[in-house]
Amino acid sequence: MRKSRDFHRSFIMLQEKDKGFGENGKPSGYLKLEAKENGVKASVHIQNIKVLNENNVLKAYLLSSISRTSKSLYIGTIEMKGNYGDIVWEFDNRELKDKGIDIKQLDTIVITCQKAVPLVGYKNQEWNWESVFAQQQEAIQEVKKEIIKEQPVEGKENVLEEMVRPIEETAKIDYNIDIDPQKEDLISHLSKYEKQEQPFESGALDHHWWRLNDCSFIVNNPYATYQTTFLLYNFPVMNVIHRYGHFLFGIKKDAQDQVKHISYAVPSRYGVDPHPLLQAQAYAMWVPMKEEKSFIGALGYWVVTLDANSGDIIVIT
Repeated sequence: MRKSRDFHRSFIMLQEKDKGFGENGKPSGYLKLEAKENGVKASVHIQNIKVLNENNVLKAYLLSSISRTSKSLYIGTIEMKGNYGDIVWEFDNRELKDKGIDIKQLDTIVITCQKAVPLVGYKNQEWNWESVFAQQQEAIQEVKKEIIKEQPVEGKENVLEEMVRPIEETAKIDYNIDIDPQKEDLISHLSKYEKQEQPFESGALDHHWWRLNDCSFIVNNPYATYQTTFLLYNFPVMNVIHRYGHFLFGIKKDAQDQVKHISYAVPSRYGVDPHPLLQAQAYAMWVPMKEEKSFIGALGYWVVTLDANSGDIIVIT
């Protein structure tokens, strides 16, 4: 299957900027941006955020450091539930291009609350986006669909065509949009990394394993999902990977030679090193290396496994 030339995916991690919005931890979050042919999906998740005044709202904007004269994109208002919030919007790519918005050049996300900026994220490096944002604020492209609760006016049913479609809360979101062509190329994608012989005792985990030191693989491989981004692309995990110099990525295939499970294994000395998978302690399994025993100080890996099709975390016993 040929991969579409129009396919584009970006992950951007959000970090705290203005203080005073934290609750139950440091504010954080991420943006996942996917584009294919005529459709663009922008998904934003934030957490550990408190808004003191219920009249204040959090808004998400995308900007470009590549072409600072490019128009910015207003994603929308983030719906908060407690101290976390989400927004998922779909845009018509052709109409965005007609308005001079190039999705591939949008590499910075800004979360505002009135005049404050609780969170900001950069795909590349930090830059002076504030001056650009201030200049463009009046002309920000608020490309979104108005939600009309009243009956449509006769003869004007098509006045507001669905340029941007909000995802219903009850709908099941397909986090793996248009990645089947990439999934077919997974092995070739892994070919540049060192393939491991079975690192565990026979029967522990029936996977094919690769040894990686490229942390960007976590968010840029064909099976990257929200779960893997939050579980693995964070400071505790990055710190361990840099200290040990690697992590393992494994795949398990079914009888039809299709990828069934994917696993990430983060090195650790049992009972000595702090647990790196803080967000998945209930699902992670510690497995000793081959010829090691399960005792304090033994070298092994904390392993988290996901269903390759749904992206759900599963527990391997």
